[in-house]
Amino acid sequence: MAIKLDGSLIAIFFIFWFTFLILKKLYFEPYKKVLEERENIIKDRSKREERAIEVYQRKADEIKRRLEETRSAVLAEVNELRKKAEEEKAIRLEALRRELSERREEYRRKIEEELHSSQEKIKGMAEWMAEEIERKLI
Repeated sequence: MAIKLDGSLIAIFFIFWFTFLILKKLYFEPYKKVLEERENIIKDRSKREERAIEVYQRKADEIKRRLEETRSAVLAEVNELRKKAEEEKAIRLEALRRELSERREEYRRKIEEELHSSQEKIKGMAEWMAEEIERKLI
């Protein structure tokens, strides 16, 4: 079977290529450009989103680190203040104990003095009464 090349086959061949070139120029190339632009826009947005996520993550990590540092500093300060308060409390308690001890000694001395004074008065009164009784009896 032999293929005959007649004019209609050649005309169809040229019409096909002419239509293809026109469609390529008017439809395929603009469509391809739109697809490439869209792909570039998507890639660009993806890159920006990735950078934004990285920046966000770095800032979040930095905030967490600062928060931990601040928390540690605050805990250290609270512990130091608690320690100082305990020391001050111990100092004040010791001062209060000394003061109470001094007052107790002072009151004990006063009571002993009053007791001694009262004993002397009672002794003097007892002697006077004994003399009075003896004088009245004699």
